[in-house]
Amino acid sequence: MARNEWYDWFTSPYLQKLYATVSNPGREQFIERIMNLVKPAPGSELLEAGCGWGETTRILAGYGFETTGTDLSDISITAAKEFETANLHFYLHDLRLPFWSNYYHLAFNLYSNFGFYDTRREHSNALRTIAGSLRPEGIFVFDYFNTGYYEAYPVYDDQQVVDGITYTMSRWNDATHFHSSIIVGDPAVNEPLHFKQRKVKFTLGDITQLLNLHGLHVEHVFGDYELGAYDPVRTPRLIVIARKTEYDGGDKEKRLYSDGRTTDALT
Repeated sequence: MARNEWYDWFTSPYLQKLYATVSNPGREQFIERIMNLVKPAPGSELLEAGCGWGETTRILAGYGFETTGTDLSDISITAAKEFETANLHFYLHDLRLPFWSNYYHLAFNLYSNFGFYDTRREHSNALRTIAGSLRPEGIFVFDYFNTGYYEAYPVYDDQQVVDGITYTMSRWNDATHFHSSIIVGDPAVNEPLHFKQRKVKFTLGDITQLLNLHGLHVEHVFGDYELGAYDPVRTPRLIVIARKTEYDGGDKEKRLYSDGRTTDALT
């Protein structure tokens, strides 16, 4: 199978130009439902792993908790850092590498910001990072698209024009992945730019197995942003609430390894 080109698209300024104009009127209500469900205690530390340019992270920080957002796109993190406050911080970080250990009470990976790595090991490493960043009894909120639903009700090709730039998007799927092709027509560039990405067709069973591997055990499964019941085909989302039940011994201090070193990479 050819290399997945997700990194080129995720770190492109065109992704932000396209989606920065897209509003999500249900985002705050979804976060409110989650917060009412998990009820983080006063003084909790929150993490959004894969935060993009930080819209949801800012909502989380608005609850008054110390909140961290991480993303591997320097363009996204540069934009997010403009909104940093005393209790809100952003870091450039590749989720496949360890982050702060046994530190957070509540972690999020939302809006299908997963599934794009080339190998199962990389996906497992990303979940291991999140599990390792949680304190014992910490909660992980995972939100992915429901594979069965999008096989039954595929998203069609479309074209959008944003600030004079044309985005032509083609979508298809095979036995293992959903594929996207994005052709960007920018008048400032001589030739169209072509981006590709694919996402794994994870099922609830796949995700449960990966979470269990890293000591995260499923407590709730929902099928939409209203936290309705999950159905393998009829609901659009796969939202999993899991709890960390194992302790990562030996990492009692807050540490950061954003480039794989054993010392703090940001100091």
